[in-house]
Amino acid sequence: MGRILGKTTLCNDLSIKFGLNHYSSSSLIKQYSDYEETSKKVSSPEKNQTALLKAIRDIKEDTILLDGHFVLIGKDLNPVPIDFEIFDAISPLAIINITCDEGVIYERINNRDPNSTAKCDTLQYQAANTISLKTIAGCLKPKHFFGR
Repeated sequence: MGRILGKTTLCNDLSIKFGLNHYSSSSLIKQYSDYEETSKKVSSPEKNQTALLKAIRDIKEDTILLDGHFVLIGKDLNPVPIDFEIFDAISPLAIINITCDEGVIYERINNRDPNSTAKCDTLQYQAANTISLKTIAGCLKPKHFFGR
């Protein structure tokens, strides 16, 4: 069996292959706001996404590789879709959907936030992320869409 990739690993590989700078949405949000991650749960998604858009506007390159989600984990551990307007403003040329076994997701989330977030339904989260991604891709019609 090959190695199990996460989105950051895949983005790092693609960044090298295509010569694009890779940015993590969460890193940009932290850099452009007072957000401190103590958990994977998000209490103010609108504020975070506003910070993300400001950060992207300040990036000088025309084309970048942005690593992020289409759904966040809410305070109540339920999936919270990111508003369409955010993706419309980002205007992606391509979208890649990465999925894997929910046990792997659970383990990775639990390693990052063992006290709370791992209690979320990882299968529901992944399904919500895929549905949101396909809806947004259907509306934006990026040049490339890779996913199931």
